[in-house]
Amino acid sequence: MRLTEQRTFAGWPRLTIAGFALASMLLVLLSLSIAVARAAPRGGRLAADTFDEELVLHDLTAQESSGQRAVAAKFHFTLTHNHFANEDDDASQAGAKLNQMRYESDTATSTSTQRSSQGEAASSDALLPSRSSDSEAESAELVDDYSAFPRVVGQIAHTLGVQSLRLGFTQGRWQFDNWGLEANHSPLFAPSAELQASFYVSANLSTPQQDSIVNQRWAYLRNALAGLLCASLNSIDESITHTPAVLSHASTKFGQDIRTLRGVLSHETVCTENLTPWRKLLPCRSQASLASLISGIPVVDTLYTSISVELSTACLNTACTQRRLTLEQTLLAVIDPSRSKLFALSNASNIRACPAARSSIVSSTFNVSGASFLAKAFQERIVVNANAWVSLPVPIRTQRFLRGSVNSPGHLVTQLSNLDSAPLSVLYQDVVPWFLPLYSYGLEVTTYSVNGMANLTALVQKSIRPSKLRGRPTVIELSLVLPANSTTIISVPCDRAFLHFTEYPADASRGFDIGPATIFFRAASSSAPIRQMHTNALLVSLPIPDFSMPYNVVCMTSTVIALAFSSIFNATTRQMGLKSPKVKKGAAATPSLGKAAPEPPEASQTG
Repeated sequence: MRLTEQRTFAGWPRLTIAGFALASMLLVLLSLSIAVARAAPRGGRLAADTFDEELVLHDLTAQESSGQRAVAAKFHFTLTHNHFANEDDDASQAGAKLNQMRYESDTATSTSTQRSSQGEAASSDALLPSRSSDSEAESAELVDDYSAFPRVVGQIAHTLGVQSLRLGFTQGRWQFDNWGLEANHSPLFAPSAELQASFYVSANLSTPQQDSIVNQRWAYLRNALAGLLCASLNSIDESITHTPAVLSHASTKFGQDIRTLRGVLSHETVCTENLTPWRKLLPCRSQASLASLISGIPVVDTLYTSISVELSTACLNTACTQRRLTLEQTLLAVIDPSRSKLFALSNASNIRACPAARSSIVSSTFNVSGASFLAKAFQERIVVNANAWVSLPVPIRTQRFLRGSVNSPGHLVTQLSNLDSAPLSVLYQDVVPWFLPLYSYGLEVTTYSVNGMANLTALVQKSIRPSKLRGRPTVIELSLVLPANSTTIISVPCDRAFLHFTEYPADASRGFDIGPATIFFRAASSSAPIRQMHTNALLVSLPIPDFSMPYNVVCMTSTVIALAFSSIFNATTRQMGLKSPKVKKGAAATPSLGKAAPEPPEASQTG
């Protein structure tokens, strides 16, 4: 009987182990089937995510007039992500449902904003699309499978209704005179931190409601990107934010208006703190792929450095139920090989390909056999391709400066020189903060030809939006036609505001930064693409009070109060009177005045 009980008891562990093994196998098969189902295209549609990377090397020494060795290295990473409509919904119904959800969300946002302006409390969640609308839209309209594309970027774009986004951190100035302009590269960013975003807004709302919604989404976008890329983008306030006139009311055919905002933070520079989170957006980060070549510390020891993130959306069908997100990350650096070590040469021989990369290309416009630093870094991977970098000459020379002293009115002057033999169509855009007020009535545009004759016909159209005190900046947009071989001077009277003492920074004597002006130009041919360049930034000195005066006032008043208080205190509390001297024991008393001294006692006689 005992032996039977032992056999029955010993069989239970075996059955338990077999059951666990069978359950584990079922779970593994279920997980594999789910993964395959997610990775497989739905209904013959496109794949979810793609990732391509490219490194282009170009020698700028031939265009460098000073003879300094300069090599341009451009790391370009492209990620795409496709949003698919739910198979159970019709395309037109899904698009109509999405537009209705956006309209209801925007209406609720504008209503809550108006109530909060009237003194009623409103939740901060009302500034964004409601959570119920997001969940319904995500479950009913979009199916997102993020594999290589960063999920955080997709969530920001979907939640805030971002149509396009351009963010760049730049250190140094691109030398257009010596380096030209790359034909295959996107427009260069201003030498600072530049952020430009376009938002989808319902066309059924009024203009004030659209402005309120866009401003709230702009604030959320700045804070999100500031935390994502470890930058001070939340400092882009109303005083340096503007709406470009040429992009303010561009509409689409899907019942949505596109509103664009742009801000430039002039004192922000490139740092390794920006490079590290920038590389974390890549699928393999810095563990593999071409990003492992970038050395973080020497990235700022270059002639020019630009780190950018560009996001764009495109509709794949007429109802816009299938959309494609494209994220382009670019690192453009101009290095001096004799002193800069941008590439991590210690890891160059152990470069691993990123498993998520569809293509990985390293190309150069010159033979790197004589360049030891390149040959050591890339060995046999590099491919010579003369068309990888096409430099175009820039026919415009720019110069921007400020006339006048600190305590007197002056002029903001910009000089544009057309060195081409054909006229150029130019759009000049300048954004000036409120502390440098401009007087638009004195705007002068004068064009001088080669023989020095003045011509006032260069200005075609102008748009000026004046600033508000401690508010929006002044925005000047001029449409010009620069004659061949001419020089155009744009002059605007300006003044320097006297700030409140709390508005001065800690280094007030250094001056205040004003971002560069942007110039869009196109050659005489209407089919030529629009190019973009920037002028130099300005460092303006404003009237500065004597910050040591409070210290002097405190010292002087403290001294006066101490002397006055001590004198009054002594005069009111001290008692005046004669004080009798104390006689020490055993000492003869000093006779007082007016009294005879006592006679000494007679000595006693002893018998």
